[in-house]
Amino acid sequence: MDILEDGTLDYPDETLATLDYVSASVHSRFKQPESLMTPRIVRAVSHPLVHTLNHPHGRLLGARPAYAVDLQQVISAAAAAGCALEVSADPARMDLDGSGARRVREVGGRCTVSSDAHSTLDFANIYLGVGSARRGWLEADHVLNTRSLDDLRQLLRR
Repeated sequence: MDILEDGTLDYPDETLATLDYVSASVHSRFKQPESLMTPRIVRAVSHPLVHTLNHPHGRLLGARPAYAVDLQQVISAAAAAGCALEVSADPARMDLDGSGARRVREVGGRCTVSSDAHSTLDFANIYLGVGSARRGWLEADHVLNTRSLDDLRQLLRR
């Protein structure tokens, strides 16, 4: 899902309610000031039908800086709402890094480890995300996609 400028999502709740899993990302207006970007993302992670926030910093290494966002506020809001944060294995992102993953763990939140694959070749990068998760001291209980399907379904019913 695209997180729109005001923090709403680009599909209505009626559509989101039909989906098994909803992940949300900022795809535009990257240069908003922190005073707008932080509440924008907090609104999205607080949405009861959003399960994961993808690439929380929004950076592309060597191409685009991270957005101006109070990541600790986003992490705290996501943990309170039961929304996971992505640890991306995309070598152009490496977002959330080990430090950010550790902060998620410290507030009782959860992460996903994602290849962020845009082709089958990208699946091989998953080890980069696993490495970031390990640097963040994440264990299997902190990572949604280490769960059995039954356990995952229970966690997603929040």
